[in-house]
Amino acid sequence: MVSGAVVDGSAATFKNGSAADLRNGAVVEVKGTLSNGIVRATSIEIRSGTSGNGDNGSTAFEATGAITDFASVASFRVNGVLVDASAATFVDGVASGLRNGVVVEVNGTLINGVVRASRVEFKATSVAPPVNPSTPTDGTEFEATSAVSSYVSIASFVVGAATIDASSASFERGTAADLRNGALVQVKGVYRGGKVIANRVRFER
Repeated sequence: MVSGAVVDGSAATFKNGSAADLRNGAVVEVKGTLSNGIVRATSIEIRSGTSGNGDNGSTAFEATGAITDFASVASFRVNGVLVDASAATFVDGVASGLRNGVVVEVNGTLINGVVRASRVEFKATSVAPPVNPSTPTDGTEFEATSAVSSYVSIASFVVGAATIDASSASFERGTAADLRNGALVQVKGVYRGGKVIANRVRFER
């Protein structure tokens, strides 16, 4: 663990040392992405010396996901990790735009289980709706970036407020097997028969 986070360094590049130098108390800087509560490290830099209790290492954090458990700009979660964005710079949005369900990319440092965000970028969650979203017109184009919900199968899951059938879609940055509740995807397609027939699904990691 580094700064309270579980780290997987099996695919990481090491600087100023090697995997053999990892031990309790070693001071490291970790860069990677968070997935299912684990930081998948892409880079681990061994810093000289050791800390007394292993809590002084820093973990560079980057994750994209839908906000949950929003309480304030200083307390919300992305991918299950608590974020404090009170000192962050906001891109393509403002702090007042933070709320549950909004998709953001967070960059910062993980310290004692809390991400001190330095940058929060709002990701476009755009849907091309008909005039009356409850009765979409066949052929209306659809594009949205959001977390998957109500997943049943490749032919039935929800993105945004639309039911998606991706059985004939092409996949980027992943496969159909990666579809699950909480997965962040961009979907493009058209409305047919009250649902979206996807032609492309791209995983946003």
